[in-house]
Amino acid sequence: MFGQKLSSDKFRDQAKLAGMFDINSVRAREFAKECGDIPAYDDFDRMLAETRPDAVIVTTIDCYHHEYIIKAMEAGCDVISEKPMTIDAEKCRAILDTEKRTGKKVRVTVNMRFMPYMQRVKELIKEGIVGDILHIDLQ
Repeated sequence: MFGQKLSSDKFRDQAKLAGMFDINSVRAREFAKECGDIPAYDDFDRMLAETRPDAVIVTTIDCYHHEYIIKAMEAGCDVISEKPMTIDAEKCRAILDTEKRTGKKVRVTVNMRFMPYMQRVKELIKEGIVGDILHIDLQ
């Protein structure tokens, strides 16, 4: 969702994508190509070792967030994770303990707020077009 934007000239002074990891190597290569032919990896640890990023963006299935967050911090990286940070208290404690031990930081984002259709829904609500909001169920 943000790969092409981050790799554009607009953000050149703020960020540079160093590599892409996905267990699906075809998807990793396609994403990497769309983002200016950045290196694509099918091994997370190798990507961290070879690219030495300042930060890692975690956008995998929720139940695996903690694994990649912890590995990234242990490799010396700050982490930006989509919500939820993790799925249970035990994994949350492991992340917080790793953050404390390594001095690295985890930031959790709410990525849906930036999707074009969600931005349009927000505009319609603010304009009063949809009427009074009584209940929202976001699935």
